[in-house]
Amino acid sequence: MIVDKLARLPGMRLSQMQDIGGCRAILPDRQAVAAVLARIERNWEVRGQPRNYSANPTPQGYRAMHVIVARDGRLVEIQLRTPREHSWAVAVERFSHQLGQDLKSGVGPPAMLRYLRLLSELTELRERGAPADQHLAGEFERLAPQVAKLLKRDN
Repeated sequence: MIVDKLARLPGMRLSQMQDIGGCRAILPDRQAVAAVLARIERNWEVRGQPRNYSANPTPQGYRAMHVIVARDGRLVEIQLRTPREHSWAVAVERFSHQLGQDLKSGVGPPAMLRYLRLLSELTELRERGAPADQHLAGEFERLAPQVAKLLKRDN
């Protein structure tokens, strides 16, 4: 992961990376994420602003809350996710491994990348308790056979 990141970001130096050390917490819902973030901010030395990928997902659809803290002289990235956000991220990792491509960085078949983005958007609606967007759901369903072929072909 560190080597991949250095290769993907040519200007990045190891000494600049803020997420060499890290941990992840899977919390029941967004309210719990906010409560844990507030506790981290109260008790630890936070570096910079937390990155709210839940509210502002990456172009690929990644969602979570990231916060960098200084702990024992080291920078540590803490990722706070809901179970749905975590399931999406695990699926992306699994599909990336199957395809041999870095989907989370936007590298891969366009149909797969769009499918994952739609999955993220539909999951977000569900996370908020909102009804599914029929247009998004329809596009997601139309892409499913293409994605299945991609995954089957690379198995």
